[in-house]
Amino acid sequence: MKKPFRILLVEDNPGDTRLVREAFCRPAEHAFDLECVERLSDGLDRLKAKDFDMVYLDLCLPDSCGLETLARVHSRHPTIPITVFSGIDDELVRAEAFKAGAADYVVKGRWPQLM
Repeated sequence: MKKPFRILLVEDNPGDTRLVREAFCRPAEHAFDLECVERLSDGLDRLKAKDFDMVYLDLCLPDSCGLETLARVHSRHPTIPITVFSGIDDELVRAEAFKAGAADYVVKGRWPQLM
């Protein structure tokens, strides 16, 4: 049996968390282990304590906002792919996120892009 793909979701909106959980937990060819936290500080703690295969990261959290959120995760864990998961649908922000180390950029509300 294959080991599940481990994803850390750092998202403070319960509705968005529920939608991501539903997307990754629906019957699929691959098994996912999705862990969710609401604060960047909790996400950084989880990344120190456990190995993850990728991070889904909201840019606006209670304890961090903007591209600095991405920079803080990427600087501490440069080898883990980070998908920015944001309500900001702006090409400039998207381009800056990729420059700052994002592997992907998903705009909230465009759920087919999740998988």
